[in-house]
Amino acid sequence: VDETGNDDRSPEIILVAIVSRVEKWKEFSDEWALVLDQPKKLKCYKARDARSLRGVFAGFNREEADRKTDDLTAVLTRHLEFARSSSLPREMFREIVQQEVPRLNGRLHRYFKDPYYFCFQSVVGGVIREQLRQAGTGDRVVDFTFDNYGKVGKRCLALFEKAKAKWTKEWVAIMGRG
Repeated sequence: VDETGNDDRSPEIILVAIVSRVEKWKEFSDEWALVLDQPKKLKCYKARDARSLRGVFAGFNREEADRKTDDLTAVLTRHLEFARSSSLPREMFREIVQQEVPRLNGRLHRYFKDPYYFCFQSVVGGVIREQLRQAGTGDRVVDFTFDNYGKVGKRCLALFEKAKAKWTKEWVAIMGRG
């Protein structure tokens, strides 16, 4: 699970989960590394840097950055089985969620201070629903790997860990423990 727009300056936050089998992830990692290593080489890919031609994309022109992005996107789409995403415009979050949610002692609960919580729940829930839908169709265990998103991400992960501790044997058989 990875996100973009996780700063207050971004108009929207987007979280995406990409799901595939372990063997496909290994193939993906090898192919991804090969594309990163092609001229002009990159040590890693950052979409924000590709858009701005800064950071890891400093020294690239627009055509080079777009070509590298397209090549890496092609690698990803060849290896994914399904994806789930969630986005929430910050203005909508402020106007609807933060203005309408009941306050305790005049303060917002921390879960209503950042749209990341809503997107996190939506993405993880979407993956779980898809895994349950496909249950019984073979080896469908999924393990989650989350990008680091500071304090809010750590809180989401703590909630996720608490939820996993309560999963039934059937859920663990489908969802794994990771």
